[in-house]
Amino acid sequence: MSQARVGLLGIGVDRLDITAVGERLERFIESGVPHYVLAANLDYLRLCIQGPSLRELANSADLVVPDGMPLVWASRLRGVPLPRRIAGVDLMCEAARLAAERGHRIFLLGDILE
Repeated sequence: MSQARVGLLGIGVDRLDITAVGERLERFIESGVPHYVLAANLDYLRLCIQGPSLRELANSADLVVPDGMPLVWASRLRGVPLPRRIAGVDLMCEAARLAAERGHRIFLLGDILE
């Protein structure tokens, strides 16, 4: 696992603040190839423990941000603190800001759970 990541329940979470996340997103956009970005929370990590294929998918992500304070607290206990929680909405706002500044489009795909 990269030193830029902290391992939490078998998942590598990137140790970046929102500014560094924006810089990483910018490099992803400039590369012209798709990238896999994940906002992981404690429930997601729990699911990864139960499903090795999901854990493998999570660890193949190009960027994993901590979408939950329990991840930040656990990283502090491990002695490799994450700078802060980066919620999925923070990630989307940063992506939207970059897109607006550089004239890129954003495509959102989602589902409504009932």
